[in-house]
This record gives sequence, structure tokens and C-alpha cells, in this order.
Amino acid sequence: MIKKILPANQTIQEEMQLIVTKPHNDWAQFPKSDIPILPVIDCHFSTKKYGNHNNTESVFFSKSNIYSHSGRYAFSQALEIIDIDPQCSVLIPSYHCLSMIAPVFWTGADIQFYKLKKDLSIDVVDIENKISPSTRAVVVVHYFGFPQNLSRVMEICKKYNISLIEDCAHAFFGTMGAKKIGGSGDFAIASLKKFFPVADGGVLAVKGNMDKKPYQTSLKIVTQLKYMINLLEESVLNKRLESIKIIFEVFRKLRHQRQHSDEKELVDFDRELSDFLKIQSWFDPDQKTKKISRLSKYIVENSNIGRICTMRRENFSYLLKHFNRLKPVTPLYSTLPQNIVPYMFPLVLKNPDTDFIKLKKKKIPIWRWEELCMSDCKTSRYYSKHLIQLPCHQSLKKYELDAIVQAVKEL
Repeated sequence: MIKKILPANQTIQEEMQLIVTKPHNDWAQFPKSDIPILPVIDCHFSTKKYGNHNNTESVFFSKSNIYSHSGRYAFSQALEIIDIDPQCSVLIPSYHCLSMIAPVFWTGADIQFYKLKKDLSIDVVDIENKISPSTRAVVVVHYFGFPQNLSRVMEICKKYNISLIEDCAHAFFGTMGAKKIGGSGDFAIASLKKFFPVADGGVLAVKGNMDKKPYQTSLKIVTQLKYMINLLEESVLNKRLESIKIIFEVFRKLRHQRQHSDEKELVDFDRELSDFLKIQSWFDPDQKTKKISRLSKYIVENSNIGRICTMRRENFSYLLKHFNRLKPVTPLYSTLPQNIVPYMFPLVLKNPDTDFIKLKKKKIPIWRWEELCMSDCKTSRYYSKHLIQLPCHQSLKKYELDAIVQAVKEL
């Protein structure tokens, strides 16, 4: 269990560094990948010709949902609605991204970590054993788009009058039996950047009526403009939207000229842009009340949903076909059921000390949850080193998938 005791002069990031495991590698030593790890804008994103996969519905398309700056702030809004405070505790899986932890820290509540099984399914017995009178919420994660069996957890939550929060950051689409993923809990949260080529965006779905709705403010126009510029520039850098490449070459030249004419103004602009690009800023209270940008909401509402679902499944299946019989690696999931739209391809390395470095040096896009809050879960500790995440999103090109496959085969 972790109790937040935050000195007045200590930031939430500084406190979290005291209780999380250290990274296994210095990521700064590795070259930047030429393959996008998340979706980017391309010429296909808004075409209305749907793919052949019909599992395109989602609880996150409801008009009653709350759109926020990112998934972590959607989670924070759920905690606010539940009235989580320092007298409460929240149950969270031991295998997690730290952005899942920071919103709970911000409330001052205790955090209890429950165990997971080898396939990352929840240990229901451990959940019930760790419930206390102060427990107000249980968070369940649908890892990589594969849904958890929630029947027993729902019974436990009802028995103890606890809120069930479905973390669907990895599972924007998909079903669990007759229900959509995210439709079983009291709350469901999603991260738009993981499934759509957007700069920002989180969604909170709430079951039933809300007694209070979180206060929100709109982003400044200049901030939204910077998001748009960055999205397009990222696409150009990843060899998409080549037709507008010349525009960004001119843009970069203009910025270079501004550096000589008004250096201070340029530095301020670049600092704000780089702040937007930071992946790990655990929790910024100034962002908690921010709405999603207009551009990101437009992209989500006008994306080719059928293509997203179809391409993700096809890319996942392509990687699975090549990795299923390789000795140095083992896919976490050996099949892809029809009800699933995957987020990433989880792959277990048998020799992570050497093979992770080999892949990174070959510029293969990889994520790995190395920094975890300490717990008694052996599965989480093992996967912090052995489990890597490879992209399977809809923006990938065939030669990029082949490069990933070839690099893994050469281990």
C-alpha cells in the first residue's frame, strides 16, 4: 500500500520517483525510431470507405461523455465524481503505466495494488482480500484491447458498494459477450491518442446520471493551432502527407529567421511546443480542467472507424503469424478473437538484457513499462523487463511492419 505524504516543496513527480522501480535502460542512448509508435495523420484517416470489420461500436461515442485533455485527466474526473479524498483507498493493478497512478496521488488517497496472472487477467481473490472499509474504487485495465472477465469483480463491487472503473486506454473498441468494452463498470476511461491520430484527448463515460459534472475550460486558440502544426509536422517527418512537406520546410526556415530577429519570442514558442511533446509529465493540475482541442474532436468524429478496426486486426495478425514460432520471443496472446480491436502487440522477450537493446539500436519502436510502483506481484516485476509493446496501428505501412518482423527474427 502507498500513502501519499507530500511535503510542500516536493512535486508529485519527485515523490513518485521515490517509490517506483528504476528503468532497466537509459532510453536516451537509443536512436529515434523512423516508424511511428502511435497513429499519425495520413491520406486514409477520414475516407468513408469502411473496412470489413463490423465491430466498430464503442461506449466512447455517446454524446453524454466528457471529453478532456487526456486519459489521465478523464481518470481524475472519475475520481472527483466519486469524491475520492485522503480518507479513501483505490485498488489498482500492479502492472500499470505511471500516468494511471498520478491522479490518485493527487487526491491524497491510499493506493492498494492487486496481483495479476501470467496472461494479465485479474486475480479476483487478491482483489477481495485487499478491500478495506476505506476502499472506494477498483480500477480494471483491459490490457492491449483484450477484455477482462468482470463478472466476479462486479459482484464484489456491488457487495462492498465500491465503484468499478474500467480503464479502456487500450480498448476503445471491442466487446465482452453482449456488452461493449467499457459498458460494465460505473465509469470507463479512454485515451484517444492511442487509437486516433490526434494531439490530445481523453474520454470519460459515466453510467447513469451525474450529480455533478466536472468543471472544464477551453484551450487557447494559439495552443490549438500549435497542436495542429505539430500533428501535421509529425506526419511529414514520418513520410506521410508528403505533398505538404514543402510547407514545413518553409515554416522551419521562418522559425530560424525569427531566432535572429526575436530570439526570446522564439525560445518561448519552442519551449511550449516541446512541453506538448513530453510523454511523461505525470500530472499537471492546470490540465485537469482542459477540454479536448477542437481539431482532435473533429478528427475522432470524422475518422474511418471501419478502417481503424480492420487494419489494427490485420496488422496484429500479421505480426502474430511471424512471431508465433520464434524461440527468442513469445506473443502474450496466441490468438486474436473476433471481438477484439488491439492497441499494441505485446511480446515477451526471453533474453531482455540483450534483445531489448538490439531492437532499440535497430530503431524499432518499442514501449516497455519499466517504472512500476513497488508491489508483491511477481508477474508485474517480470513483465517490467520481459514484456515489450510493438505497434499494430492503422497508420503503419507494409514495409514498416516487415522491418519490425525482420528485426525480431534476427534476435
